[in-house]
Amino acid sequence: FFFQAEDGIRDYKVTGVQTCALPIYTAGSDFECMLAVCTGSTLSSLKVVASATSLATFNAVAGQTYYFLVDGRYGNSGNISLSLKM
Repeated sequence: FFFQAEDGIRDYKVTGVQTCALPIYTAGSDFECMLAVCTGSTLSSLKVVASATSLATFNAVAGQTYYFLVDGRYGNSGNISLSLKM
């Protein structure tokens, strides 16, 4: 996936409270989304651990901070629905 900051990319941050497989969904958003789950301490050092268009599952580790990057596929935009399921 290619994310461009000027396209209106949104980012969210979560720290894991337990070690488990964790799915994240964008179902219910107004537009087709691109989703990336990343780790790292700065925007320039982010490492993608999972990516998808509507559902990404990754192995969350307790104490690790994850960044969820969401952008519109084909430049689309609108309301984002982001859900984590444990």
